Order: sequence, then structure tokens, then C-alpha cells
Amino acid sequence: MPGAFEIPHALRDGLSFGTPVDTGERYDLLGVGAGLSGLAAALVFRRRAGEGARILLLDCRDEFGGHARRDEFRAGGRLLLGYGGGQSLDTPSTFSPAAAAVLKEAGVELERLGAAFDQDFYFGRGRPAVFFDRETFGRDALAAGEPRSGPGERPAGWAKFLAGSPLS
Repeated sequence: MPGAFEIPHALRDGLSFGTPVDTGERYDLLGVGAGLSGLAAALVFRRRAGEGARILLLDCRDEFGGHARRDEFRAGGRLLLGYGGGQSLDTPSTFSPAAAAVLKEAGVELERLGAAFDQDFYFGRGRPAVFFDRETFGRDALAAGEPRSGPGERPAGWAKFLAGSPLS
């Protein structure tokens, strides 16, 4: 996400953003990252330290609970893509028991989450596909199909999917 790394990298490279000021705030736990792991760590800490524990979670993203954007990084002149942290948030039924317990303890009502969106959104609109834009990938392309359709179909599924993409 644009902006997520600029300040940490500037600090790493020696740029100063002024003199720190003691605000008098004190915390029992300071967590860096407010994704599912950070929230889980805070919940476990609060469970052990008590309800009065003061916890501060910091995150470079504009939302807590993990990001739902895809990861894009440039390395060696190439654009690398990966799933964002929220890749499975649309399918609570696939959560591990541990993840579901953390969400429940955090007050996330999975039943309300399930009722708040169209769970058949992707399935009701034809086959899955990924759009590659000209500005990023050199040409507009729509790669259709599900490359992970099954253990016996993975190589063929990936070959068909990649054939419709601008990726080598």
C-alpha cells in the first residue's frame, strides 16, 4: 500500500521527524501490528494481565484486523504479487478453531459478518478470474479459471490460468 513503508524506511535511513515528546502515557503492552496475530497477542495478554491492562497496538495500515489488499512489492525490477492478509475473511467457515476463538473473544460476531455480505458474490458471477491492467503488466488481460481447483488438476489449472495472463 503506498505510504506504508515510506516513514519506516526514512527512519531506517537516518531521517528525523523531530524530537520525541513524553506524553506521560504508559502501557503494559505495546504491539506493532494490529492484524489477527497482533489482536490475538493483545487478547492473550489481557486474559493473563486482567481487564485493567493498558494495551496500545500500532499499525501502518488504515484498518485493524489485517489488511485486505493484495501485497505488491518490486524486487529486482519485477513486480511480485501475493495475497493480502484478509484473503479468507469472506469465508469464516474456513477459519481454524483458534482463529475463530480469537475473533469471538474480540467480539466479532461471525453470524453478523456472514449476514452482512453476499456470500455467493463470486460464485454467482461466472468463473473466477484475475484482471491484469496494461499500466502494470504491459497489456490488459483477463486470466480466467481456478488454478487451485484440486490436487490432481493443479498443474493443468495453473497452465491454463497463466496462458491467459501476461505473466511468463
